[in-house]
Amino acid sequence: LFTEQPKTDAEIIALLTQDDVDVHIRDRSFTGTVVLSGDNVTFRGLGVTGTAVGGDLAHTCIITGKIEISGSDVTLEGLHFKFDAEWTQGGDEFPMISFTGGTNVALTLKNCTFENTGSHADGRFWHGPGSGGGVQSIEGCLIKNFTSWMLLDATTASGTPTVRLESFSLNACKFDNCMGSMAVR
Repeated sequence: LFTEQPKTDAEIIALLTQDDVDVHIRDRSFTGTVVLSGDNVTFRGLGVTGTAVGGDLAHTCIITGKIEISGSDVTLEGLHFKFDAEWTQGGDEFPMISFTGGTNVALTLKNCTFENTGSHADGRFWHGPGSGGGVQSIEGCLIKNFTSWMLLDATTASGTPTVRLESFSLNACKFDNCMGSMAVR
């Protein structure tokens, strides 16, 4: 009774596609695209210490892969994401965070590290087309090594917004070795 039952990487990734889940991991590293398609999903790494602004933010959970969001209310907290973000010659977009379906209306990123491990000149952190707008919050995060002229675009791909962004907050974050601009339209 009440015995911890560790999930496989595939089982964890599959849980994030379901509605109303709160997934916690500790001392874990895995590789794979994190698809957050369930509504009201929280994905949390336990064991985070330090702060982004203080320069000592550290995680015990590292995920190597990109993040695709289509669920309507998503929270990522206490995780270190690594991804070789780039724009391929064929024009396919490979930012670290992207949206599909236009259904996400609440996104919270808290005490996470988002690290571009590639050297391509167009490595992007956040690519907004497909977002549903709504409320977006980034708090206490470290964003590092992104190389594109466009670091973050909350709801578009450097164009006219197609959805209403109710609010966007950026608080106590650190941008380290990043190029480019941010647009919140």
